[in-house]
Amino acid sequence: MRGVKAFLVSHTHWDREWYRSFESFRARLVDTIDRVLELLATDPGFRFLLDGQTIVLEDYLEVRPQRRKALEDAVSAGRIAIGPWYVQPDSLLPSGEAHVRNLLEGRRVGAAFGPVSAVAYTPDSFGHPAQFPQLFAGFGLRAFVYWRGNPSALAELPPEYRWQAPDGSSLVACHLGGGYSNAGNLALDPVGAAATIAKRSQTLAERTRQGRILLMNGFDHAAPSERTREIARALADRPGWQVERALVDDFAAGIEPELPVFRGELVGGCAGPLLPGVWSARLPLKLANRACETALERLAEPFA
Repeated sequence: MRGVKAFLVSHTHWDREWYRSFESFRARLVDTIDRVLELLATDPGFRFLLDGQTIVLEDYLEVRPQRRKALEDAVSAGRIAIGPWYVQPDSLLPSGEAHVRNLLEGRRVGAAFGPVSAVAYTPDSFGHPAQFPQLFAGFGLRAFVYWRGNPSALAELPPEYRWQAPDGSSLVACHLGGGYSNAGNLALDPVGAAATIAKRSQTLAERTRQGRILLMNGFDHAAPSERTREIARALADRPGWQVERALVDDFAAGIEPELPVFRGELVGGCAGPLLPGVWSARLPLKLANRACETALERLAEPFA
């Protein structure tokens, strides 16, 4: 690990409704954000990635409207990262215009709290279309951070590369080796947790050409770890380690611009399963959604 800098990102990945109801998940979300705000108040170095979607702010404030200023202060201070999405998309299901509206709404909602992230953080979608770089470039986003979708062609590329759309637009793509919980689900003992992270990080360190690795400390619907300060300290005590508690924007900001280029869609299962069966699950809902998209985009708005 000598010469490699680790960016330790505290986060949670949030489905608004999945194997539990929306309100059941929201009860857990309220507890989670309450705890995030407590840690921000007691740990000066703590920072938190709120899963790249601003809708969770609205869900939280419907229950805790009195905490709005605390959220605004944290976002404005760069200690909570929000957006750029309004809601995390399944990249291959909505229409292109729906993705545009998603990012527009994410920016509108997020701007009321403070700066919106310039990283298209999409950790768990089942593949991504080739025109995403064009879409992201139109919003001024600097990087795309993802897990699933790597085809075999990317095996020869480093985890940071330039992803180019058919029109020539491009941005930096950052692959989450080991997934969005590659530094999550750890032992309570900080020294033991640091040892686990160090072991998991060997492959990341071997792949990078930037001398930087991204460590994601979080998991689905999980409250934040209260020990990131101690874990980072234990990691830094290991030979050759440099550690920063950071956000994905900090990681993306330092990537060298000269990168190998990849063109095409990300629909391979080399890094993580795509679970294509979800595309046909709850088909009546997906058909109804597409009918609404078509009626709005192709009929109502053009005629209006």
